Amino acid sequence: PYPGPGAVELYTPIGPADAPVMPQIQRVDHDGTVTTLFTEDADGVPLKRPSDVCGDGAGGFYVTDFGATHGRTRELAGVLHGAPGATLREVVFPVELPNGIALSPDRTRLYVTETRTRRLWSFTLDGPGRVAAWHSLATIPSGGPINFGGVDGCCVDRAGNIVVATLG
Repeated sequence: PYPGPGAVELYTPIGPADAPVMPQIQRVDHDGTVTTLFTEDADGVPLKRPSDVCGDGAGGFYVTDFGATHGRTRELAGVLHGAPGATLREVVFPVELPNGIALSPDRTRLYVTETRTRRLWSFTLDGPGRVAAWHSLATIPSGGPINFGGVDGCCVDRAGNIVVATLG
């Protein structure tokens, strides 16, 4: 999607799908059974582009909803919290292309990467799905041969170190 020296065409858009699938959050059981859990949040707002997910340690999960770009217009999206058999609630809004998501080992902090801004956000939690405070923890520098950058997924090791995957 970013033409330049050495770029390789990865895909060619062929138009809209004949039967588009609505964005959704699904559970896949160990036997391969797939169950759709959510297609919208508790307020009836349809999911845009769910991206990364992480468990909350209490049977629920956090998920980033990436949003989309339509010409010169971008949808802002956010971070949602849900649980099978419960509701899906937006707990952080707005976030500019939220992507990676991970919890600290003690589950008191939620980390979210913002792809376009290259920011890593830290959210202090007051229990599962309850954000008490937040701040920008770091901005990841761009780099690579074309000095392009973005952040993608992230994870946290047992010692609390945050690992962020980068684009570019």
